[in-house]
Amino acid sequence: MSTPADGMTPAQAAERAAALAEMTANALNTARTSLGDAADLTDVVDRRLRDVEHGVGVLSDQANRVRFAENQEEAEFPLRTARYAAYDVQEDLRRAQGGIDEVRDRLEQSARSIAAGREFLNELDELPGQRSEANDQLRYRLAAFDRAVHGAIAGVERTDWRLRTARENLEPLVNVPGTVHDQGRAAAVIQEAGSDATQAVDGARGGIRTLREDFEATWSEASNISHDSNELADALRAGMNPTKPAEQTGPASSAEDPRRAWSEGRDLSQGLNL
Repeated sequence: MSTPADGMTPAQAAERAAALAEMTANALNTARTSLGDAADLTDVVDRRLRDVEHGVGVLSDQANRVRFAENQEEAEFPLRTARYAAYDVQEDLRRAQGGIDEVRDRLEQSARSIAAGREFLNELDELPGQRSEANDQLRYRLAAFDRAVHGAIAGVERTDWRLRTARENLEPLVNVPGTVHDQGRAAAVIQEAGSDATQAVDGARGGIRTLREDFEATWSEASNISHDSNELADALRAGMNPTKPAEQTGPASSAEDPRRAWSEGRDLSQGLNL
């Protein structure tokens, strides 16, 4: 059975090891950066949801104004106010979902980069003399990092579902007729839509707080992993034997490795199966 080292001179194997270590480090640096971007975007979404909470809070007051209006005609103004407020909240929720989509994109990029780094590390271990306890430990920590990132992706999916639910809860109010025939019924529609949306938004903000806490916990380990992979790359570059021109492996082979593209967020139509 052939191995990646078959046909390589010792100098070429050393050069390849240094290249793989560098690609591993680059991939894991990208994974850490993408995680940080996801955390920052999560903060942006949370700030938008604070505005959403204020908008939803308007609905309860309008429900009371409809309920206790002197007559049906007087009740129509707060009903229209509630409808406009619900529409504005839906738009804010739609934008918040767009932010959540961006968080998901960054986390998926982090997961792809981790997968690429793991593959580079596995290939490095197949080269003569490169398998080490430090590499095994790094691989183990990468697995934990990967689980944390995929757990965050699952949390993002739950948050997106809650935001979608909040938007749907406001639909009956947005579509309610502008003419009031039954003040009690109109007030109930406003109150129910507001209460359901509030519950969904509260759940979304709770999920975001959990995500942010998880990001903080994962960031420290991601930084340590990135540091250790950089040290590995530095050590292999420093220990690489000079390669005679006739023995050099062209840099284009590693530069075109599809896993490198995955690790850097490029060429996403092909690469690793996550």
